[in-house]
Amino acid sequence: MTAWHRYNLICFGGTLFSFFLFLIIAQIGNMTVGLIVGGCGVVLCIILLLDMVCPKCETPLNASTSMFSKHYTGKIIIPEKCVKCGYNLNEEKYIRQREQDPEYIKIKEGQEQEHLERIIALEDESSVFVQECARFGYNIKTAGSLVSLKNINPELIPVMIKYLNESGYSDAFRESVAFSLDVPESVPYFKDILDLFSREKDKESSACWAIACALAGAAKKQEDVDTIEQMIYDKNLGAVRSAFLHIVKKQMKGEQQERVLSFAKEDAELKNNLSRITLR
Repeated sequence: MTAWHRYNLICFGGTLFSFFLFLIIAQIGNMTVGLIVGGCGVVLCIILLLDMVCPKCETPLNASTSMFSKHYTGKIIIPEKCVKCGYNLNEEKYIRQREQDPEYIKIKEGQEQEHLERIIALEDESSVFVQECARFGYNIKTAGSLVSLKNINPELIPVMIKYLNESGYSDAFRESVAFSLDVPESVPYFKDILDLFSREKDKESSACWAIACALAGAAKKQEDVDTIEQMIYDKNLGAVRSAFLHIVKKQMKGEQQERVLSFAKEDAELKNNLSRITLR
């Protein structure tokens, strides 16, 4: 029997006990006392129910962890997820209840409006780039539309790099273009993407992360893989180095792979992202 079942058994047993205790006292003749005792028992059971545990990792889910949902301000409900393992604790009735809450509806509508405004702004900013892509047969609305394509015309790669080198574009636009570079057709342009990455001043921006992913994806030659290895060791680059980790399993072999793995396990910024090594 798990802790989850134990808690529910306690709640059921406590409620049943309170009910019978109420009947006994009521038979004796004092209805008021019976109601008070029975009510206290029910309240106690509700408290026990709220102070439940995660059915997956059995972490207590009480008021000190996540009793207040950030999306359901001011009302105590069963938490949305376990703060330790992330297990989803939502139930359909709570989802329906939350979606009817005026404050939640207002927040959700605001988020949807912001998302729509970002899309419109990105479409406006992408207009010239979209026209260039049309010359290569791509009918798209934004730069991000290229990300979903499996194959890119090799002649479009230099165009994408050109736009990433130009100043004045937003981080969102450059991020979309850079993620579209993470394709096999970019392999011959490894050094161009490397120069692009080196010129990035803000190594914590989303565009820089996308460029790093494209750079790692273009590292197929051993000399390029060796370059990526040295960049992983360069702590001055910061957390963006995690974007290079996914090639450790695919492109690195033997001693090189063991060497990078050993370093990553000891590096404060890399050790929490080791799961990227198993991706792709």
